[in-house]
Amino acid sequence: MNAKDWLIEKQAEEIKMFKEYIKVLEQKTQLLEEKIARLEKNSSNSSEPPLKLLSLTVTHDARVLSVFAA
Repeated sequence: MNAKDWLIEKQAEEIKMFKEYIKVLEQKTQLLEEKIARLEKNSSNSSEPPLKLLSLTVTHDARVLSVFAA
C-alpha cells in the first residue's frame, strides 16, 4: 500500500466516522426537539416562563458538555 492508498483509506474511515456522528447528532436533536415541545406544552400551565436554549456544546463523540439557558 502506498502513501496515496493509505491516505484514501484513512479519509474513508474518517468519512464513515463523521456520518455516524451526524446520525447521533440528528437523534439527539430529535430528542431535544421533542423534549422542548413537551416542556413548552407543559409550561402553558405554569406561572413561570419556559427556559430558552441559548447554547449547546457537544463533543466529537456526541457527549453534551454544557447547555446554557436564560
